Amino acid sequence: MSVKYKFLKKAPALFLSGSLVFALSALGSEQAFAKSCDPTDNDIQAAQMAVTKINSRINTLELNLVQTLKLHAGQISAYITQQTTAIGRMFDAQNQSNAQIAREEAQIEATRDFLPSSNACETVSGLIGISAARQHAQRTATDTTTAQINRLANTQGTPAQNGQAPDVAIRWNRRVETWCSPKDIADGKGICSGLSENHNADINPSSLFGKRTLETSLEQQAARDFITNLTTPLAPDPLPLRDLNSDEDRRRHIKRLSAQSRIGLANSALNNVYAERLPSVNLGEWARAALPEAENIPDNISWKELEAILMREKYENPNYHISLQAMEPANLQRELASQQALMLSLLYKVSESIELQTSLQATRLAMEAEKALTPTIGDGPAIGNGSTFSYPGTIRDSPAATGGSDSGDGQTSPTSSFDSE
Repeated sequence: MSVKYKFLKKAPALFLSGSLVFALSALGSEQAFAKSCDPTDNDIQAAQMAVTKINSRINTLELNLVQTLKLHAGQISAYITQQTTAIGRMFDAQNQSNAQIAREEAQIEATRDFLPSSNACETVSGLIGISAARQHAQRTATDTTTAQINRLANTQGTPAQNGQAPDVAIRWNRRVETWCSPKDIADGKGICSGLSENHNADINPSSLFGKRTLETSLEQQAARDFITNLTTPLAPDPLPLRDLNSDEDRRRHIKRLSAQSRIGLANSALNNVYAERLPSVNLGEWARAALPEAENIPDNISWKELEAILMREKYENPNYHISLQAMEPANLQRELASQQALMLSLLYKVSESIELQTSLQATRLAMEAEKALTPTIGDGPAIGNGSTFSYPGTIRDSPAATGGSDSGDGQTSPTSSFDSE
């Protein structure tokens, strides 16, 4: 057997025995190493101290964290409480401010409701001028009527104080010098000297009724002459009271008074129409203050013109009715009260006009009744001295040019257009 074979035959035993020796040696060395890594008491104590320190730090951290969280939560709660309080105070302040503003607005509105505006003050102040203008118009109508009555009664200081002739002369001169134009009448050359635009103005109804305001003195004279031609064209010759010795003469004088009264009533009615058309310096200013939206209101307007302006700017003006819809309650009540006052004024004028119309109708009725009791002209029976009498107030040509009529006592009394035959 070769050495090689012998080696190979003994190799497994050798390998096994070697492995066993290696394992035993290795086991012995592991046990020896294991004993060398076991912690000592110092190590364990040191580890426990480290752990204790770490736990202490953790506990301290937890405690501090909890305290911090509690403090933070308390601060947050305080902030929330303060914020809530602040918000509540803010809303309270806002409510108080709104309440104060509402109260001030209410006070302002109340003050505005009870205190008139500047326009209202001007309107109210202008009422003083309106009252003066109305009184002036009434005095003018009265004075104009009185002047005509004095003219009819041959009162001293009038053109007819010495008879009919001087009064006729004055009226004739004004006719040919003012109301007669040589261009408008065939035989007017050399006689008439008036302007063409004034021709026949004294007999034209438009001289009175065609104008709301008689602005110029010439327009006013034309209106007065038109009224005179309607009611008192001729003044009678005077009847001296010292010559009225018989009952018949006195009867004639009383009938003259009746005729003069009736003519005066008719003249008064037209003079009222005339006076309402005379300009007044206060009415234009008041109208501009009361109607600031109105345009082209002259300074001097009449009562008739003022009524037309009020009608045009209020009742006939659509913008006025629209403005009523936008008015505040207080201003609307003021406007209604103002309109009621205006209506009261107009109703008063209507009442005066009705009174005058009633007087004219009553006078007409009395004249008709008297006419039924009076013989017609020329058919009357002889009275007293044999003379007849006619319808009282009949205007006819005066027989004064023939020397008058016999009064029955041998004296001659002048007659006139207002006397009975």
